[in-house]
Amino acid sequence: MRWIIGIFLSALAMFLWGFVFFGSGLFELHNPVQAESETQIADTLRKNLPRSGFYMIPDPGNDSARPFGERMQAGPFARIHFHAEGVAFEDPRVMGRGFLHMLLTCALFSLALRLLARDCPEYLDRLKIAAIFGLGAAVFAHLGGPIWWFETWGQALKLTAYDTVAYILAGAILAKFTD
Repeated sequence: MRWIIGIFLSALAMFLWGFVFFGSGLFELHNPVQAESETQIADTLRKNLPRSGFYMIPDPGNDSARPFGERMQAGPFARIHFHAEGVAFEDPRVMGRGFLHMLLTCALFSLALRLLARDCPEYLDRLKIAAIFGLGAAVFAHLGGPIWWFETWGQALKLTAYDTVAYILAGAILAKFTD
């Protein structure tokens, strides 16, 4: 039972950290777009993208007189997550699904710590392992973006920091509830 309580509390800590990080406005992840430009860009997307989905400009699958690499170098380059029908950003179900995602993540994280508990009976040892695991997961999840997909380093570093802190918060709780 302690194990389940630890999973719930660690997911709650991650969830609350998300409110602090994303809700405070201190950690903007995107560049601002002027209202006039936003409308023009949205109209262009609606007119040129056939349906919701993920798009890349230039598209590597297009038959073009110019090779893909040349088109990439000439620019612009964009990766677009497009939702033609819009999204319900403030829908409480989004928060519920997000919490379930964190709960699943913490359950898996807790399982890993339980497997190590016999060899790491001390709280601080389990916390160190959790911190290293969290940093490794965050580095892998976010720092590949600027390397492979030319995403901005600023966004990648902010998301790496967010995930690392989230894992450390969860790990601090899970390490306490894992014996």
